[in-house]
Amino acid sequence: MIFDAPLLSGLLLQAGFSDVHRWDWQNTEHADVDDYSQAHLPHMDKESGRLMSLNLEAVK
Repeated sequence: MIFDAPLLSGLLLQAGFSDVHRWDWQNTEHADVDDYSQAHLPHMDKESGRLMSLNLEAVK
């Protein structure tokens, strides 16, 4: 299944989570580590590329 932000947000809210929002890899202590949470297409084009993964954060 492919999730988009509205669908995944709705599922998280139904499961009892709150404060659902996009996770910002740039505001982490490991932002300088090139992991899959910041994978862009084309590869490494973090200025004008497109994020490959949908990363959401929520509170339980």
